[in-house]
Amino acid sequence: ITLFAVLYVFSGMTFTMNDISYWSMYPTFSTNQKERESIGALARIFASLGMFIVIAAVPIIYQNFPGGPKRGFFWIVLVTASIFIISQVVVFFGVKEKKSLITDVKQAKTRLRDMVSIIFKNDQLVVIIIAILLFNTGYFITTSLGIYFFNYDLILYGGIEFTLFSGILSVSQLSALALFPFLAKKMTRKKIFTIAVIMIAVGYKLFMSVGYVFPDSVSMLVVGLAGLVLFSGQGFIQVLTLVMLADTIEYGRLPATSLPAVEPLPRHARLVLIGDFLVPLPKLRATLAAFAARGVRGHLLQALDPAEETFPFAGRVQ
Repeated sequence: ITLFAVLYVFSGMTFTMNDISYWSMYPTFSTNQKERESIGALARIFASLGMFIVIAAVPIIYQNFPGGPKRGFFWIVLVTASIFIISQVVVFFGVKEKKSLITDVKQAKTRLRDMVSIIFKNDQLVVIIIAILLFNTGYFITTSLGIYFFNYDLILYGGIEFTLFSGILSVSQLSALALFPFLAKKMTRKKIFTIAVIMIAVGYKLFMSVGYVFPDSVSMLVVGLAGLVLFSGQGFIQVLTLVMLADTIEYGRLPATSLPAVEPLPRHARLVLIGDFLVPLPKLRATLAAFAARGVRGHLLQALDPAEETFPFAGRVQ
């Protein structure tokens, strides 16, 4: 038991390190809003596909494997670990980060003790982190209890019913992820988020109605419908949080100057900036690039005092 616990902790640590480094590259791939939505949806599709293949296959393989469950788990772990290592090698040698005016900024390396202060300096990042924390808490509680729900309530774990349910979840989530870029062209992120939350709430209500509102004869049908609705909404929120997290990172990377903060604006909005723009040119370019990446167009009106144009001063000037 001790050895298993130690190995489990190391497994979780390596996966977490991989997860952080993998998704932290995402903001550097593109500053264009549409491209980010497409890249984020595609990445989540393959991540979810791999997860659901394992969820659906493990209950059948380990209980029916020649040589018993112990032998079955051995081969499952061996294949999974091999795929994990190969994936790391492919990402390490095959993925290159793009430079941009926003992210390619010279700065000191972030120390562990500086992480908290950096987070709280970015008010948008604080909000999105809390949202992701609450969302993932609910999501992992639901998925973790799903096995026990089938095992102790429906008495169907390890059979074809659980595999069918996993298939329904995979189809619902993958469909939502594939549909997201199309919906993002037709409606705002806020509207998609609202629809997703409503779908999740309806899905939970259907789950709780099993055995109470609907008879046992249709329990699997209701459970399947609940999973379809709930995990479709969950798929939309997965991409939304990923895209919004990338946007908030850029928001925090832009230094505080007389330039306006890059905040979410309606797509195709018109923006008029009025000021002296006496800031370093790279900072001005970074701000304008961030607005342009969100589909915002506009005009700059520079207002200068004659003294600012000619600067008729000499000697020690403050």
